[in-house]
Amino acid sequence: MITEEKSIEKYVKIANKNGIHVRPAAYIAKKLQEFDSEILVYKEGSNYGIRAKSTVDLLANCLVYNSNIKIVAKGKDAEEAIEEAVELFTREYHNL
Repeated sequence: MITEEKSIEKYVKIANKNGIHVRPAAYIAKKLQEFDSEILVYKEGSNYGIRAKSTVDLLANCLVYNSNIKIVAKGKDAEEAIEEAVELFTREYHNL
């Protein structure tokens, strides 16, 4: 039996005042690794998907405060994955 994978996308702004630096990037990547779905982040105006489960990829792409991103989750748990990703990218990290 072939199951169709869901693909969901949402647009958000980076809320952390210091952008996605080392600690938030590591935290986000670790939390999103709990999902089976592929999760990609696209910077505004880019067609290149950043792997959200990779700390290095998140850091290498300079996700700065207030920048617009598109988050895409594709897989059987895409709905849960996109909701978690939205929450992680739209929060402030004061204690990390």
